[in-house]
Amino acid sequence: MNEQAFFLSLIAALVVSLPIISIGRKKGMEPEGQRIVREARKAGRVVQATLEKSRYVPGAGGAPDPRQREDRYWLTYRYTVDGVSYTWRTQAVVHADAPPETLTLYYPAGRPDKAVPAGSSRQGVGFGLWILLPFILFFVFYHFVFG
Repeated sequence: MNEQAFFLSLIAALVVSLPIISIGRKKGMEPEGQRIVREARKAGRVVQATLEKSRYVPGAGGAPDPRQREDRYWLTYRYTVDGVSYTWRTQAVVHADAPPETLTLYYPAGRPDKAVPAGSSRQGVGFGLWILLPFILFFVFYHFVFG
């Protein structure tokens, strides 16, 4: 491996991609979950889901991964849009004695089956590709410009 080409490619990828990502963030680039919630609030596509089933799963005390040590709930919520019933499932880390009985969900136009709660961290394909930009540029610079 050519170390000089590696470092030049790395620096070039960062110099090009960081301003592009910064401009994109300022112009409203956002994860898909945040966009769905914002648009659904504006359009009134909001629904109350009712807890249908919850299963408590205690964490493994001695597990090496901290996420495996946390107590969790597997939750199933049921909601209805235009007479059609839908299910929303998730797992949640225990922060309270019990999960909420109702949950507000927001759904995109024509897709009530894709509902998300406020604060959703769902990224979406476009956001993921945007975040991969520095790596893609590094590859291009390394193999085609400096390599």
